[in-house]
Amino acid sequence: QIHADLADAILTGHIPTRDPLLPPVEAGFALFAGAAAALAAARLRPLGAAVSGLGLVGLVFGASVLLYARTGLLSDAIGVSLIVATAALVTGLMQYAHVRRAEATARQRFAQYLPQSVVSRYIDNPDMARVAGEARQVTALFTDIEGFSALAQKIGPHDLVKLLDIYFAEVNALVARHGGMVDKVVGDAVHALFNAPDDLEGHVDKALACADEIRALTEEMRHRPLFLEQAFGRTRIGIETGIAVLGEVGAGGRLDYTAHGDAVNLAARLQDANKFLGTQICIGPRAASEASRTLRPIGSHEIRGFGTMALFTLD
Repeated sequence: QIHADLADAILTGHIPTRDPLLPPVEAGFALFAGAAAALAAARLRPLGAAVSGLGLVGLVFGASVLLYARTGLLSDAIGVSLIVATAALVTGLMQYAHVRRAEATARQRFAQYLPQSVVSRYIDNPDMARVAGEARQVTALFTDIEGFSALAQKIGPHDLVKLLDIYFAEVNALVARHGGMVDKVVGDAVHALFNAPDDLEGHVDKALACADEIRALTEEMRHRPLFLEQAFGRTRIGIETGIAVLGEVGAGGRLDYTAHGDAVNLAARLQDANKFLGTQICIGPRAASEASRTLRPIGSHEIRGFGTMALFTLD
């Protein structure tokens, strides 16, 4: 059969040969096809990149078969295909590493504005709908810096931002360590929630412990040279617990994951009540009733919009 095939090739002039001019042509085609595969891997989604890579490999083999059928020239289809596949694979791996780094950065950045569980939900399940309103008990903790408006007028914005960067970094870290979520930072105030968006056992006690540590931390902070020089004020704190509605609110491309309810509003008012009560931490009646630690009563006082109620503080 081999002899017959050879005789037939000689008689028909269709003799398989390896032309010396083919290697440079193959190298050029491999360079072009490899660049195309790399571009597809970089620009297209994984499925599209894979289809494009397979299409280029099929094109190489098809061109090789057609060339042999027409001229009898033998081209290195396997070598060129390996170059194309390698270019696509290397670019795909580099793109994957870039995407993973971008994802890690996104998780880190957005976790400063949204709960980690909400950030993970969006990144891991991008097609899911936005978080609808959910009614659940939360413990709200609001902070405020005494005399901040006067301080902002006294020092320059650069020095003010330097102080606030240190302040928020350490206070927010305390909230996270106690299982809370920093809902937002507004001016000099921190709005934190406990038992949101995930369940947190003993959330009232954890909020109280967090408030106690914030008080100790910020008092120590005020004696640091940078803060002492500017007469940095005390941190006032208000705490209350109750049912609130949590979810995403907003439109026009901007959403805010937050909580709405009387307990949240009352915590903000209690923080402000420290001014006339002479206290640093003011705790509402429901939070006091659910706390396992002993609190010091500070009498019944009228809170604007909520009426008269018994208030408490930490010793």
